[in-house]
Amino acid sequence: MHLRADLMDFPVPAVWKVYRSGHNWTNNQERYQAVRSLCRWIKFGTCITMRLKDGTVPISKRASSATFDKKQLKATGYIEDIKASGVIVTSFVGEDLAKLGLRLGSSFEADVNSCKLQGVVFDEYPYVRAERGRWLAILEPEQGRVVLGILDCVSKHSPADLAGRARKGDAVIFFSNDKKPRRLLTDKIRKMEQLCSGGHEQKKNKSKSGEEQTNVPTVVPPPPLFGTKASLKSDVGST
Repeated sequence: MHLRADLMDFPVPAVWKVYRSGHNWTNNQERYQAVRSLCRWIKFGTCITMRLKDGTVPISKRASSATFDKKQLKATGYIEDIKASGVIVTSFVGEDLAKLGLRLGSSFEADVNSCKLQGVVFDEYPYVRAERGRWLAILEPEQGRVVLGILDCVSKHSPADLAGRARKGDAVIFFSNDKKPRRLLTDKIRKMEQLCSGGHEQKKNKSKSGEEQTNVPTVVPPPPLFGTKASLKSDVGST
């Protein structure tokens, strides 16, 4: 195979990938890095030395700013942005959903601008947990914020319009769908549960004198593999 002379000077292309599930699910830093490198590639031709590169930039997660109500098991936030497609970007983060006991596939109720959204499903790409035309909540790759949208929305109205004409700054409330009362999982409770699950439970009994005594479970060592020293000596003597 012979290449034409005018194609010999064409720079070798490079493939840089973003390893994150989703369609065009990239953050600003990843897009900036790609455009900057493309401009250098056009200007200098062979400046890209890495033909294959992982262009994934980790998400810079931010702290939670939501207000929680332990009695009603709900959290209050606000709308930070409305995308051109009408998708609602909230101030909630993934940690807020975890505190409400919501996991991937969980269904919950949301209140956006006093408009009730029933059956919102916490999902991720390729969105197999939510049904078409239903509300879903996903985490965006910029700061890990919770985004509300409609799966395969074909309506002439955008999700923001269907949510009571939601606008930036409107209040958003997430409710847990658990009928049973559940504790909000704080960091302190998580640490205590990890310590309790990783060690033995200690029971306190009161002695006759009234003092509390802690009963620590006794650990019985396993039997030796080749017998005791005395048995070994007798075995050696018998041979």
